[in-house]
Amino acid sequence: MHTALRRRWRLLALLAVVAAPLEAQVRYDAPGARVEILGLERWTRRMLEDSIAHYAPGQTLASAACMATLRDKLKFGDALVAHYQGFKGPNSDARFLSVRVVEPSRAAASMWRKLPADAYPSLLPAYAPAILPVTDEEGGIWPGRLFFGLQFSDSAMRTKILAQQDSTTQADYARISGFLETHRAESDRQRALRVLDSSSAYGNRMAAALLLSNFPANDSTWYALVRALRDPHESVRSAAGIALDRLPRRPVNWAPVTTDLRALLGGANLAAMETVMDLLADTKVAPALTRKLLYGNDAWTMRLLTAEAPMAPQKAKGLLVALNGGTGLGKQPGPWRAWIASRR
Repeated sequence: MHTALRRRWRLLALLAVVAAPLEAQVRYDAPGARVEILGLERWTRRMLEDSIAHYAPGQTLASAACMATLRDKLKFGDALVAHYQGFKGPNSDARFLSVRVVEPSRAAASMWRKLPADAYPSLLPAYAPAILPVTDEEGGIWPGRLFFGLQFSDSAMRTKILAQQDSTTQADYARISGFLETHRAESDRQRALRVLDSSSAYGNRMAAALLLSNFPANDSTWYALVRALRDPHESVRSAAGIALDRLPRRPVNWAPVTTDLRALLGGANLAAMETVMDLLADTKVAPALTRKLLYGNDAWTMRLLTAEAPMAPQKAKGLLVALNGGTGLGKQPGPWRAWIASRR
């Protein structure tokens, strides 16, 4: 970066620290959409836009590709760009853009977990039938082909949508469905747990995460998938999120994985944050875990509580109400923060 440009960013950063309150968020109306940026502390909207334009000319905050620019070029801990449409009814053309960032100074909050020594460096023969057909010539896996169909919890909707797809998409879903159906033994579960925690081949970890959706009765399944939401590979994190969505809800004792849950609620994997909030509320998270999960770690929960993004406030409030034994304290952060601080 040129010397003049570096000086400019230093000045902008200094002005941002002096002028912007902690957790200042930005909301504005852009052509065609309402925009909300969450997670800003030292950075400003202008700094984001100018930095993205410098490293990736032509990109904007509305570009999905800017997530990679923010993470890889600007060293943000994480970034999420989410587009919403139809949230005001089928006849509404209202659009909303939610941009969420973990600034570089907070990057440690997004720490992806480190995998232990590798026991499965190559694609396992048992997992090859699911992974190889959606792998390109360079060894890259097409997650969209692997996941399509699994993301629809409503079977009638899934059948209707699949009927509208081409033969390749239908064959992809039939293949992964058959794979899951033929891996329901306890030995399959035990291997998937080991693979998810140790394999350096991310295709193995993707298959293992999806396979674990066959075993909702075991708490270890839920724990392994929550840990996998912090996997260093984005496609594995996506597979874990899909698998968690497929598990029928029941009460779960989350105490053994509070460290992972705290990290996720604190900004690790922004794309999964609302999933985690729903998950904890739906599985009757114990109020006794409030302090371990949120004390000194409530910034993102409060941001979503007061966000304009569709459904975000409801999800944040749902978690808080669940942790408070079913009692609500309103829509403002103040009472909730006081309550969190009082938990022992």
